[in-house]
Amino acid sequence: MDNVSVLLISPFETDRRAMASIFTRSRWSLAAVSGLGEAQQLLRRQTPSIIVTETTFPGGDWRLVLSTASVLQPVPPKVIVASRLADDALWQHVLDAGGYDLLEKPFEPESIFWTVSQAWRHWRAECARALQRLGPGYESREAPLPVEEPMVALAAS
Repeated sequence: MDNVSVLLISPFETDRRAMASIFTRSRWSLAAVSGLGEAQQLLRRQTPSIIVTETTFPGGDWRLVLSTASVLQPVPPKVIVASRLADDALWQHVLDAGGYDLLEKPFEPESIFWTVSQAWRHWRAECARALQRLGPGYESREAPLPVEEPMVALAAS
């Protein structure tokens, strides 16, 4: 996967629209769903490199997303939790549970681009390490090695 692919799980239409608007300024791909059922359907077809999830949504919460993501691929997607009540305690809980980071809402383009870019770079580095462990000549659709940096073009303010 040379492209940054993100799954957003949020029951809030305003957040899904805001994220989609932010992503129109990049070559990144975004799939936005409102709850667990839609997320499970999507994850059966494809696995994103990044999952951004609301703290709670219909059918689950961020902890369920973390546990599900950990078994999706040899190199699981990075999970970022989004919350209006982003504080140090929640951030520490997310990190302790294995999440990548916490995003404060409402979504700001610069914050989204920075956080998703960093998460993707860490995910890509883990893919590279996984392929090194497997040895030369190994090819897998399950643990792709991305080759391009994400192309981000912020619209002029």
